[in-house]
Amino acid sequence: MKLPSLTAYAKAQAFGMAVSFAIALHYANQMGLGLAIYVIGAAACWLAFEFIQGRREPSHLSDAKTLTRAMAIGLALPWGGFLLAYLLNALRP
Repeated sequence: MKLPSLTAYAKAQAFGMAVSFAIALHYANQMGLGLAIYVIGAAACWLAFEFIQGRREPSHLSDAKTLTRAMAIGLALPWGGFLLAYLLNALRP
């Protein structure tokens, strides 16, 4: 099986998402939030970003500014799932 060759932009975004996913998952677990809801929310945020903004991102570039932007986007996306799990936990009676 051959692994796909990713651009530098995709690698930076994936690294940011992996780090942020692990940190947010840890905090969601510590706070007793629904982990399934967290994972669904994080995936929904990622898909929404890709559908809305994904085509406009300069993924063919590999300069420092673009890679920093990709890393920041990757770090921000999983926290949408954390917010969803937190809000649904707050609404629970």
